[in-house]
This record gives sequence, structure tokens and C-alpha cells, in this order.
Amino acid sequence: MPRAICVLSLGVFAMVTSEFVVAGLMRQLADGLGVTVPQIGYLITAFAVAMAAGGPVLTAALMRLAPKTALMLLFAVFLAGNVLAATATATGYGTMLVTASSPASPRRRSSASASR
Repeated sequence: MPRAICVLSLGVFAMVTSEFVVAGLMRQLADGLGVTVPQIGYLITAFAVAMAAGGPVLTAALMRLAPKTALMLLFAVFLAGNVLAATATATGYGTMLVTASSPASPRRRSSASASR
């Protein structure tokens, strides 16, 4: 099998696995964020809707690029996002807390960003 096919298969496997693994962590996410499991289910649903709506738009936007270039660009963005999430510094963590607490009501804002 060509090396490019193996690398492509591994990349797609990693991307899809990272999207579906969240469903298995619903209880831990709910406990950590201080919300109910159904609310985490809504979060997963919102992610799925964003992917369903954004997929065709992204495809149309990348049609001008060669397939290999488009794929490598998407892999690079995916990798950069995961690296940023994994290595969030104190400043990055503060930004994430502010972002996480913004949609919460003023009454629940502190618990939206609290560590448990």
C-alpha cells in the first residue's frame, strides 16, 4: 500500500476518533463543568450541527486548491488546534475561562468557569 494512503488513513482516523470520543466522556464533562449530562448532549449536538453546516461551506471554499494542498491545510489546522488546546498557558487558560463563562447567566458565571 502506498505510504500516502497509510498517512491519509491514519490522519482521518485520528480526526474522526477525536470527534466521537467526546460521547464517551459525557459524565466526566458534566461533572467537571457542573452541568447535567443532557446539557453536555446539547453541546455535542451543537458541534454536530456546526460540522454539518460548515462542511459544505468549507468544501466550497477549498475547491480552488489542489486536493493534496487542501488536505494538508486541514490537517495543519486540526493539529494546530489540538496543540493549542493541549498546551494552554496561563494566559490561554484565562482566555478559555472567559470564553467558557461568557454565555452563562451572571448568576452562574463563576460556576461555568470553576474547576472541580
